[in-house]
Amino acid sequence: MRIVLLLLALAASAPAASQPNIVILLADDLGPGEIGAFGQQKLPTPNLDQMAKEGLCFDRAYAGSAVCAPSRGALMTGLHTGRAPIRANKERPTGQQPMPRGIPTLAKSLKAAGYATGCFGKWGLGYPGSGSEPLDQGFDRFFGYNHQVHAHEYFPKALDSDRGVQTVPLKPGEYAATRITEEGLAWTRTQAKAGKPFLLFLPTTLPHGKLQATPEMLAPFAGKFADNPNPEKARLYAAMVARLDADVGQVMGLLRELGIEKNTLFIFCSDNGASPAYKYGIDYFKGRGGLRGDKRTPFEGGFRTAQIAWWPGTVAAGTRTDVLTASWDFFPTACEIAGVRPPAGLSGVSLAPTLTGKGKQTAHDFLFFEFHEGQTWQAIVWADRTKAIRRKITSTSPTPIEIYDLAKDPTESRDIAAERPDLVRKAERLFQEEHTPNKDFPLPGEPGYVDKVEAARKKGK
Repeated sequence: MRIVLLLLALAASAPAASQPNIVILLADDLGPGEIGAFGQQKLPTPNLDQMAKEGLCFDRAYAGSAVCAPSRGALMTGLHTGRAPIRANKERPTGQQPMPRGIPTLAKSLKAAGYATGCFGKWGLGYPGSGSEPLDQGFDRFFGYNHQVHAHEYFPKALDSDRGVQTVPLKPGEYAATRITEEGLAWTRTQAKAGKPFLLFLPTTLPHGKLQATPEMLAPFAGKFADNPNPEKARLYAAMVARLDADVGQVMGLLRELGIEKNTLFIFCSDNGASPAYKYGIDYFKGRGGLRGDKRTPFEGGFRTAQIAWWPGTVAAGTRTDVLTASWDFFPTACEIAGVRPPAGLSGVSLAPTLTGKGKQTAHDFLFFEFHEGQTWQAIVWADRTKAIRRKITSTSPTPIEIYDLAKDPTESRDIAAERPDLVRKAERLFQEEHTPNKDFPLPGEPGYVDKVEAARKKGK
């Protein structure tokens, strides 16, 4: 009898056999049009294209923000950037603005459900000792860059391991992005052999930062892009996108090798739109996907993302969806798939019905975005494809609310606010209701806000 009771107790404490593994590969500054499955013609992405052929493409997917840290914060917390603690890249000498230590995160929820949790890549959500390192926020293992500024360099002398004060030296000429992927795949192999469900988060640095590549990465592009104004930079960028694509192929290959691909949801997306700063010719590669705007802007090219879900046997192969989604949906989606209750108050909705074809998909009425870097702005994207933007909020001359009809005008070339006063009023209300004051990112009239013009006047400038 004791043996039976012991076996029952062990069965109750063990994770359910049906708990799927979850892999999220987050590209860095990859434009919405830089994948073949989303219209790219010059940059080869065979593995991502195969992932799309075997999976589901999201044609109305948005990153959490238009820049690195707040986008990652939205993904991790399931909160949009009017409620999330991180709403801009806010640098500290040893890292980035930390999230509150006790905040619910995707990794914490899955870890509590019995998942092994590993983060391999760029963190940027809390400096060493801040209480918001990966191991503080639910991950068992971390390898990569804690400080996102350090992640601009692909040939560093060392990378961070677990706590930020621990480093692992790299060999001269060793490509950091490749080493990070190798570490993540080795960790995955260990978890799979142990029979434990896992969350593998791969926030890669590719193709963000310095344009750097190894000779082996560049070899396939020798002599190409001769019509580009800067063919050398174009070849470097292409090599980095190809390395990213190869990493996707390695993940899929390992899951197949281990025989767990049918019990693993693999999601690919980017943290924001393409950056025009790389000098490789964003117009040449048409990385914006025909949209207006780049990284940091409130226009579609700033935070639309090419998103793909791959789950053989569960996700219907070769399909596309126009479900409106943002990366804060990943948290409730992961919880439903893992069979755990998500925390209350999340901005996201579970995408499980869309992924599995079972049940009714809860639809977003709208997505809300708030941005506090350089030019403070807010944006709303409604389910009916209309959009509102309020720019220069902290300026002495803020711009009027702009309204765009994305269905008729996907390039946001014509402001129809004068024709839709109803949407202007609706936007005014939502801009207030969806904004939660935050002392680190205050708006005019809120505690901590300093009028920059008045501050400069007092200093005699």
